[in-house]
Amino acid sequence: MNITNFFITVFIGFVMIFTLFKPLDRKYEKFVETPLFELTNFTIYEFNDHGLETLLKADKGSRFKDRYTMSHLNYADNTRSYISYITAKDGVYKDDILHLYNKVVYIREDGLTFQSQDAVYNKKSKIFKTDSDFIMFLNKDKVTGTSLRYNSIKRKIQSKNVVMQYQLKE
Repeated sequence: MNITNFFITVFIGFVMIFTLFKPLDRKYEKFVETPLFELTNFTIYEFNDHGLETLLKADKGSRFKDRYTMSHLNYADNTRSYISYITAKDGVYKDDILHLYNKVVYIREDGLTFQSQDAVYNKKSKIFKTDSDFIMFLNKDKVTGTSLRYNSIKRKIQSKNVVMQYQLKE
């Protein structure tokens, strides 16, 4: 056998290997994070020296290593002069920050109300903010805009693209 026939035979062998043999078709499972525990219809009370500080209720919740996920949640903050209530269809609580999704409503005891589709509430700084469209009510006054930042400690509101309807006092 001469050298040319040898290389032709090796070449044909490699071509047959590459065309006839298929690699193994391995199926990989997608990693799904498993919660540490799950709760239904639960309430979390947080107390300080003066009494009840915060209250968190939800229909369903899951505790993961670094966060809580909840559905149909109600949150009450009693740390300021006005009690604040926040409701949302879904939420994630992580590092003292409450991420809220789907039909978010913030109500302060004096009637100040915000409505949005998603929002973030920082428990430490007491800042409620949303980057989506919002509606704000206070008595008969109505404000709409595209983003909102409410600091309940300083009692200041910042927003963009504001349209306001208000009642003049006579």
